[in-house]
Amino acid sequence: MKVKFSKEDILALINDVDKKEKLKLALDSIDRHQRYCRFHYEEFNKAFESYGLAMSDELPSETEMKNPEYYRCVFESHAFAFFRALHSLIESVPYIVNIPVS
Repeated sequence: MKVKFSKEDILALINDVDKKEKLKLALDSIDRHQRYCRFHYEEFNKAFESYGLAMSDELPSETEMKNPEYYRCVFESHAFAFFRALHSLIESVPYIVNIPVS
């Protein structure tokens, strides 16, 4: 049997208005950080592919930037941003767990 909780189900368990508001903000941050992770992962993949094409001089002729180093910088930047968003997502879990008991 698969059990699924919604944010509303979790928030309904909290009676303290202050804790409920803190918990709502923390739960909303999970969605936001997941979107950031998804975005940076997709952009990383695009830049990594472009880097490979630039290295083998196979970019489409209409592409303005031909320098492979540009794409290396782009995919590295998105990798760092992905891991920062992932770290924020992971770090929010202990905070969320602690809100109802504090």
